[in-house]
Amino acid sequence: MPRLEELVGRIPVYPEAERTDKRLRFLAQLSAAQWYVGEGAKRTDPYLSAWAAQRLVLFGCRLLLAHNRVLYPYHKWLIRTVAELPEKPDDLLPLATALLHEPTVATAEAFALSVLLFTEWPQPTAAWSATFIEDSEWNWLDHPPPIEDA
Repeated sequence: MPRLEELVGRIPVYPEAERTDKRLRFLAQLSAAQWYVGEGAKRTDPYLSAWAAQRLVLFGCRLLLAHNRVLYPYHKWLIRTVAELPEKPDDLLPLATALLHEPTVATAEAFALSVLLFTEWPQPTAAWSATFIEDSEWNWLDHPPPIEDA
């Protein structure tokens, strides 16, 4: 197959042109997940709290992967890959574990602050809620809904 070697060589290359946009979108997801942890607590809803905590950890980790220009290994290898990142908050993984075991407003805030204060992230031009809605609630306008929403 012509160009196979070239195509295979491009697979592990970080998409630099998408980096800023992805970080902005991940920041919006992080903020939304933190808000949803609070909503779960207000409603005493363990499902919502657990779902939001998982997403908060996911997008905090996605931000740090993007910061380090490391490709997302999917859920199975996420924590292991993040543990090996050269640049990350020292307390990230213990805070993630605490949040996942006890999804409270306090554990969510501690985790989010660890990520948010770690570096100077790009500044969004729109509110996090607008980006979250576009990516998570209106995404079906341009694409089929994700299978988890179908």
